[in-house]
Amino acid sequence: MSLRNPNHTQEQTIRDALHLVAKVEECSPTVVALAWLLRHPAGIVPIIGSTNPEHIHDAARAVDLDLPREEWYRLMTAAVGQPLT
Repeated sequence: MSLRNPNHTQEQTIRDALHLVAKVEECSPTVVALAWLLRHPAGIVPIIGSTNPEHIHDAARAVDLDLPREEWYRLMTAAVGQPLT
């Protein structure tokens, strides 16, 4: 019996998209994920832990990262699991 996560494939797709955009934008996948969430039309406000200085640095960098529309949609498509219509 496999204990593998049933959402493993979609989660890997999301991770791959984050890493791809991070490479293009020359930052960490965490910064990309936070920047994507900050620009989500639902008005998502990520809560950042303040005990790790790296988390604060990533959050500050995410605010300044202006994701191109194509990259934002690449991440949204990966999160939804299908092309947007």
